Amino acid sequence: SLTNLLNLLVPSDHEEEILPVQKNENASEWWMQICPEEELNSIEHSSKLMLLFSILEKCEAIGDKLLVFSQSLYSLDVIEHFLNYIDDQTQQNVLNATFTGSWTQGQDYFRLDGSTPVEQRNAYCKHFNSPDNPRARLFLISTRAGGLGINLVAANRVIIFDVSHKMTVPYKIINFNLFYYVFI
Repeated sequence: SLTNLLNLLVPSDHEEEILPVQKNENASEWWMQICPEEELNSIEHSSKLMLLFSILEKCEAIGDKLLVFSQSLYSLDVIEHFLNYIDDQTQQNVLNATFTGSWTQGQDYFRLDGSTPVEQRNAYCKHFNSPDNPRARLFLISTRAGGLGINLVAANRVIIFDVSHKMTVPYKIINFNLFYYVFI
């Protein structure tokens, strides 16, 4: 307000006590004040996650391999969190789990982002593309790191997973050795 601005410009006779600003322990987790802890692992709060995991479940049932691209590393973190949560529930034989399955990083799924070393990228791609490895069925890829010419010919489904993504430009996937359809 104008009064506050004038008070800053005009020196006062007495100094007011300045109280320290209280910050959250982890400012990136601002939502923890809104969402009760027992709801944190509820995938039902996100229709996009529900759809993603439903597609993933169907792909697993028919033997398809899936690529999930995202610009947001936070989105990849959330997907990875729920993959680990689903894996934990499966290992503990939870009966009323929404989704089940084995999701071990480096075996069932892979993640490629800017922090993945080049040697690791090549090993991940080779393992994912191996026709003798039906267990490797999901690849999480940041769009910046994944745009560096990786070759993932084993996948036949692609999901672009972003909070604000709207399909405005048609995407092309070119594979000269294409023996199957690719679904986007």
